[in-house]
Amino acid sequence: MAACSGKDDAAAESTAAGTESSLTSSTAATSSTGTAAATTGGAATTQTAASGAQTATTASTATSTTSLPTTTSGTTATTTTVATSTATTTGAGGASATSDGGASETSAGGTGGQGTTGGTDLLSFASELDGLFIDVPCQEPTPTPLPDEATCDHANGTQRVEESSVFGGEASTTYLLTLRVRGIWEPTFIAGGEAPDSELPFKIGGEVAEGNAIDYQQFFITVSDPAETYWLNDYQYTAHDIHKADYEITIPVVGGANVTVVVNDGNERQISNYPEEIFEDLPPYDQQPTKGQLLQLDVVSVTEQ
Repeated sequence: MAACSGKDDAAAESTAAGTESSLTSSTAATSSTGTAAATTGGAATTQTAASGAQTATTASTATSTTSLPTTTSGTTATTTTVATSTATTTGAGGASATSDGGASETSAGGTGGQGTTGGTDLLSFASELDGLFIDVPCQEPTPTPLPDEATCDHANGTQRVEESSVFGGEASTTYLLTLRVRGIWEPTFIAGGEAPDSELPFKIGGEVAEGNAIDYQQFFITVSDPAETYWLNDYQYTAHDIHKADYEITIPVVGGANVTVVVNDGNERQISNYPEEIFEDLPPYDQQPTKGQLLQLDVVSVTEQ
């Protein structure tokens, strides 16, 4: 089962004139490999990736409480959050800038919620996901100010980034993992699957749509048991836009399952953060906005199903 709550102020649906090239494969495409830094609970870890990138903007905030069925297992999860998102729709892509070397940065870890059973700290089962930060910067030098619709090349090793962890707990038990998801990212288009809340860019299952959608960076989570893919930035359109999103999801995870967080781009360019979106409490971009894109996950709660 999976549930989500919050409200995302999505951009006007438009399609981009600035199409990009050099496809990799659907949900698991990679090109040249490198390294990118991600932080879990403040500790830096190295991950494998490949090099590529894109851009986007509209603005608004809202608060929503949603009680949704999570999957077909018959149970229900209810979560409440305040989510903000910004997106501005524009047309063709701007110029991209490249140079040697890319920078990856790290952020402080998140703070987990409550969860204990019989003296066991259930939150510890998801400790590697709490405060997980994936940075997808532009390759430097990328001059500023960034023009509307601008793109930039991916920093080395960030065209595909994967962070894998093994969820704790008993193999005979299914747990409900609630995550706070924060992203500054471009829109992508996922075909099929289930959208628990039409106001959020969260989709359960499905695959990258045909056409140029693979070239619009995908942020997603895969779980090995029960096997599922959870897409985090599915806006049902592609364009040179940037969205700022903040929402919660609840997904089922069996003890001992592999949980992998992935950022994948089908080409070497991404949409630049030309609206200069930031999360004020999320370093290293709390004062100076990233030029590229980012994802932050924080564990809210872990309970037995």
